[in-house]
Amino acid sequence: MLHTPITQVGRSEKEFWMLIRQDEHGVRYLVKDNMSQMSAEREMRMFVEAAERKPHKQEYFIFPYCASTKLEVLARERVRA
Repeated sequence: MLHTPITQVGRSEKEFWMLIRQDEHGVRYLVKDNMSQMSAEREMRMFVEAAERKPHKQEYFIFPYCASTKLEVLARERVRA
């Protein structure tokens, strides 16, 4: 399942994207960060395609952030880094 929530990122700061995996128990983990939006979407598609072949449920999300908001986004989304 693909998800891309929208969040505000400071316009004067460089925007990065992070890829998050949620396992079947609802626990979220940081898979990869410091990516462009295009790279994040490509990585997510790869992981989603691989997850579809596995017996257990996994979901993937991408979130935008900048240097000043990364920890806030991780905390808000309940991610185990």
